[in-house]
Amino acid sequence: MEAKKIRQKTHQTIKKVTEDIEERFHFNTAISAIMELVNEVYKFQLETEEKQGKEGDIFILKEALEMIVMLLGPIAPHFSEELWHKMGNKEIIYTLP
Repeated sequence: MEAKKIRQKTHQTIKKVTEDIEERFHFNTAISAIMELVNEVYKFQLETEEKQGKEGDIFILKEALEMIVMLLGPIAPHFSEELWHKMGNKEIIYTLP
């Protein structure tokens, strides 16, 4: 999978999870969408490692992982905060826009 498709999938997932949680309160489908994104990102990571990915690929991977953690926030707040800090971020996840 190429970086452009990962970025598209990330933004589609953000839209779906936002709608599922804020408008419909469908947490189960929001979690499912996050899991699908995790699977795609994992495949992309393996491909990136195999071909010793470009700097742009690594940026897209980091961006997708950060979005996954942010999307988990409303569902698993303590877990997402812990992951956020393990990724090297200093600020509190809930202070972000």
